[in-house]
Amino acid sequence: MQYFNFLYIILVILSVKIICDKKEDFIKDKISRLFPNNENFNIFKYSSEIKNNTLLIYKLTDFALNNLIGKKVKSQIVEQNKLYNFLLILAQEYNSNTYPKMNSYHNLFHAAEVVQSLYIYLSKLKKNNSILFLDTYIKQEEELEMISNINYNDLDIFSLIISAACHDFRHPGRNNDFYLNYKDKVPFSKILKEYNYKLELYHYAEAKKLIEKMNLLELLNDYQKKRFYKIMKIAIYGTDNSLNQKHAENLIKYKNIVNINANNLNNENISYIDDIKLIMFECFVHAADISNPTKETNYYITWSDKILEEFCEQSKEIHFYDEKKDINCAEKNDKKFRESNLPFIKNIIEVFFKPFCECFPYLNYLCENIKKNKKLLEGTEKIHK
Repeated sequence: MQYFNFLYIILVILSVKIICDKKEDFIKDKISRLFPNNENFNIFKYSSEIKNNTLLIYKLTDFALNNLIGKKVKSQIVEQNKLYNFLLILAQEYNSNTYPKMNSYHNLFHAAEVVQSLYIYLSKLKKNNSILFLDTYIKQEEELEMISNINYNDLDIFSLIISAACHDFRHPGRNNDFYLNYKDKVPFSKILKEYNYKLELYHYAEAKKLIEKMNLLELLNDYQKKRFYKIMKIAIYGTDNSLNQKHAENLIKYKNIVNINANNLNNENISYIDDIKLIMFECFVHAADISNPTKETNYYITWSDKILEEFCEQSKEIHFYDEKKDINCAEKNDKKFRESNLPFIKNIIEVFFKPFCECFPYLNYLCENIKKNKKLLEGTEKIHK
């Protein structure tokens, strides 16, 4: 009898230990998924933890900068209070063109997620000693006399992360074609006319206005500011989806020169390397911008539904202006979901992300996730549970 009692106690202890271990693993898993330094970071769970969505972009941008260039270097580029105030205003005004309704997809959640995705890409690049992390900016003679110890590489990374945060600033929730096709009917088209009906040009201009208004770059000299805006313009302009093929061609060019020995750079080829860096910066922000098909399947579906919801709103507005145009809304209909997503996902994997992963094999998990999501779209299993 005592033997059975002893055995019972042992079983109870083991059971409790197993339950505790599972609970501990669950907590660790939850923390790891909320933590920004995670390939499968879930921004919606993270936002519920920090309680204040207007702090989303600031939290992730500040995290990225601290980990990529360090707090000390960051403090030499920008004052912390200015960074905080700028990103807070940026978040509050992100969808000011659609106030009081926030866009389903092109909103501060998307902007914050692009910052986090770009951070992951850059952190992996840094670990692999990429030439994109070299200081290749050619300084002018008068600039060298003014400041002798300037590290433009850190400024480049700062510029990229800020660009990601700003890349869809004041997005009105419709695409370029919509404003071009209905320029005589949609009031906002009058604003976009100045920018050749290109939202990317508008986002850059509006972000630059806010940066100057908030005096974000107060610590930088004229040369540094010029470099910052050059990178921001390249990065934001490069998010135009019509440039998919151009980006892919640039990735192939990069792959052909990636074996250049960074230690043997000299004045003859350093400007060439800097040009390549700038082109690759453009590709990386573009990759972060269209990263939702590279996520885990459940997360990919969540984001795709939001894109389709925004497209549905646009379709309804098109129908309002032209009754001959049918309203095209997926509304979590699996068949329509597949029809809407499959052409896009095929295009990005075959045109852009395939050479992207070939150039940067340590980011190959992106293409593996796309393949899984593509397989789901080509199958018949239920997508929306």
